[in-house]
Amino acid sequence: FLADPYIERIRREVAMIMSEAEEVKVIGYSFDSVDREYVITTLLSKAVNCKRILVLNPEADKVVRSMKEDRFLRDQAPQLRDRFVECRCKFGERFDLP
Repeated sequence: FLADPYIERIRREVAMIMSEAEEVKVIGYSFDSVDREYVITTLLSKAVNCKRILVLNPEADKVVRSMKEDRFLRDQAPQLRDRFVECRCKFGERFDLP
């Protein structure tokens, strides 16, 4: 596949950025079970300096609850469970971050 070197470079850059981040903002993503394990193992687990993962979503409460109850997250990255913070918002509206 021709894009593989490009995708690999992006993955390395993202891992470096995540490793330096003190806060991660997740906008509109619901952590669907289809790719949740991938996101946890390849992205969020790199966020070793992260103090909070802010979930901005109209159903942020459900997303955060789902993540905190997730068995894979509990077993593979328990240090992340308490870092999820909900920010329920509708897209296109102004809101204040918690």
